[in-house]
Amino acid sequence: MLISVLLASIFFDSVGLKMFGGLFNIRPSFVVAAIVFPVLGYRWLISHQRFQTTPLLPFLLGLDACFFLSTAINWRSPVILRGFITCTLLAVNIAFFVVVYWHARRPQRATRLLRILVTIAAIYAVFGIVVLLLYQVGFGPARYLVEFRALGDWTMGNAQYDPTPRPWFLEPNVGSYLAAIGVMAFAMTLIAGTRERWFYGIAAGAILTGVLLTYSRGAWVGAIVGGATVVTLVVKNRGMISVRPLPLIGLSAALVLTLLVVTAAVPSVKTVLVARLENILNIGQGTGHDRLVFWLRITRDALHQPILGHGANAYQLLIPSPLVAENATVEIFHTSGLLGLILYVALNVMVVVMFWRAFGPRGKSPAMRAAAIIPFGGFLSLLVSSQMNPSFWGNLYWAIFGLVIALLAPAAMDADHATLVRPDSGSSLSAREGRGNLRPYQRAADPIKDPKEG
Repeated sequence: MLISVLLASIFFDSVGLKMFGGLFNIRPSFVVAAIVFPVLGYRWLISHQRFQTTPLLPFLLGLDACFFLSTAINWRSPVILRGFITCTLLAVNIAFFVVVYWHARRPQRATRLLRILVTIAAIYAVFGIVVLLLYQVGFGPARYLVEFRALGDWTMGNAQYDPTPRPWFLEPNVGSYLAAIGVMAFAMTLIAGTRERWFYGIAAGAILTGVLLTYSRGAWVGAIVGGATVVTLVVKNRGMISVRPLPLIGLSAALVLTLLVVTAAVPSVKTVLVARLENILNIGQGTGHDRLVFWLRITRDALHQPILGHGANAYQLLIPSPLVAENATVEIFHTSGLLGLILYVALNVMVVVMFWRAFGPRGKSPAMRAAAIIPFGGFLSLLVSSQMNPSFWGNLYWAIFGLVIALLAPAAMDADHATLVRPDSGSSLSAREGRGNLRPYQRAADPIKDPKEG
């Protein structure tokens, strides 16, 4: 319950209270975390449970330590105070990762938490769609939830002159998080138990519609890469994973019908979507070109201090205010040099290794291979999106990342020890080998059956 409240609060982080002239924003999730974290910590202490860590944690803590060290040694930086706030924010984000991972470390908890996250994301996306439609039909209160912006590259012919309405809470960073959740829901549509597929199919359609309405190309590219990876892996293992067409029809119908209604009611949506899709990878002009110029400028400056970097937020001195890097790799390299960059790359490589241990030659169980696809698609979506917008710094990024690792870790265990584990053991995925209607992520109350048992 507490984790569910914490996850729900993060979706409201678009609303923040600016402190000290905008130096720091108090987000709703910070307030909830200040209550939830101590309660969960107390529960852990009185339970006398062994702290469940992950091989990723040393790399995460090492990366934050590099941020603090680099910021401290560049003490003459004009943005040193903001830099230390950024370092602290990274520590808070890591705490979100640890709390979600610790809570979801048991497979049945992870599955339940994924369902909760998908439900919240679907409601959030549907609310954004409804707000846009209500505004268009003249419902007065809806105007307080809508913003007008000249969205897109200047390659869009009407972008500079015809601002487009958009629910202000469907902002680009949220689009990246919805994309990762939508990709995992899409994967569940393909390989979950029969009763679950319809829920995830309809939810994925709603969520991915919300992703489109964020008009965030980074989120779109992340969703495309993650979704394409899921499809490729499922097709590669089609002999082990049963894919039913009806839930996919439900997903497609939810997505297409919603888009048809929205574009018919709000004509500007169609204009923006078409123009943005036409220029999704355009780096020759507009904001795509500007970002490339900024990334090259920041990277060249990072080469002047390549080992430990210039400290957090120092890159902002190189680009117009209030712009940010919108690329996690470039920002980490400039902030903490090669040392931090190596830790960041190693962190992501370890996730790929975890996936390969489950999906590659060692992953003998079809259930584990299927289970590994779900979080890996979400991870790739998160990773790709964070290279095109500042989603890396959102609490929801790290909460989703914690859930991804919790889902992936049991499947990454050695197949000889990870199969046929009791559902209440909490140490692995409860699954049996078999073909046909494979159900790797059924609810804990519904143990996975061998196809021969019906």
